[in-house]
Amino acid sequence: MPFDRPSMATIIERVTTDLESRGFGTETRVRRSVLYVLTRVIAGGAHGLYGFIAWVSRQFLPDTQDEENLRRYASQYGIVQAPATKAAGQVRVSGTNGVVIPLGLRLVRADGHEYLTTAEATIAAGFAALDIESVTAGLLGNADAGVVLSIASQVAGLSATAVVEAGAITGGGDQETIDALRARVLDFKRRRPHGGAAHDYEVWAKQVPGVTRAWPQPMLNGIGTMGLFFVRDGDADPIPSPAEVAVVQAYIDELRPVTVKDFTVYAPVPLDVPMSIRLRPDTTAGRAAVLAQLQDLFTREAQPGGTIPLTHVAEAISLAAGEYDHDLEEPLGDIVPAAGYMPRLGTVTWL
Repeated sequence: MPFDRPSMATIIERVTTDLESRGFGTETRVRRSVLYVLTRVIAGGAHGLYGFIAWVSRQFLPDTQDEENLRRYASQYGIVQAPATKAAGQVRVSGTNGVVIPLGLRLVRADGHEYLTTAEATIAAGFAALDIESVTAGLLGNADAGVVLSIASQVAGLSATAVVEAGAITGGGDQETIDALRARVLDFKRRRPHGGAAHDYEVWAKQVPGVTRAWPQPMLNGIGTMGLFFVRDGDADPIPSPAEVAVVQAYIDELRPVTVKDFTVYAPVPLDVPMSIRLRPDTTAGRAAVLAQLQDLFTREAQPGGTIPLTHVAEAISLAAGEYDHDLEEPLGDIVPAAGYMPRLGTVTWL
């Protein structure tokens, strides 16, 4: 039988009835009488105790625990909330040959985000590649190739700006959300480690900060091999960079069975899926709602080489707030990507 916390009014009535039954009569219901006030004082204390009991009842199992108790519960299984990580990468600077660029040189992006060099470098042939790292951890530290950074402390013979190299600045991620941690704990309890079973690789991948979804692929490269694809939904581009792939590879290599013939981590190849939709009624709010539902569909169901039925696409559009009817002109059939390709929402054309 579930615990039912009584309301304040119910407790007041119970206390009042108890006092009346014990000989205090109707004075307990006379406004501003001592007994009238006393019933509410007692009821207030009891209501608080009932609230505490209700809170305690939610702390026994991880699906309803609050943040502090969930972290403590997870730690008993060696599961910790993934911390925020700092972005890192390389920038290219120009200058006079022989100029030494010091460790700890500060660079600033147009929005004020700061980076520091993590190693010394010397200008040669007019240029140098600087290894830099974001000062603060988090997704905000990532930067695309070609982004210009200003050098805060000018060095003689060095240009005033630096440009992010083709590899971009990646690896920055926000702290794992409490809901994501809760999902990992529940997944661990439902699918305990089995010494290298397929789902173990998924669990190991999600232990790397920033990894949100992963798909093990047994015998991907032949008998005795294991492959794994993963994404980072918290990033601007969920498809991981080569550096992020290398991090997951190194982490799982320390945990996987040594008897596995070959284990390789891959980034899925994105497959943009264009759509053409005639929406009724066709409004700005309706279009935004449809886009949100379609994005949610791809987040839930898209996986490397996995099919998304056309009926699921139509259902997602129909679930959008304000949609009465629609025609889906493209795609005309199920979304069926090749192995290793991961479908994602492409350009939506409104007819």
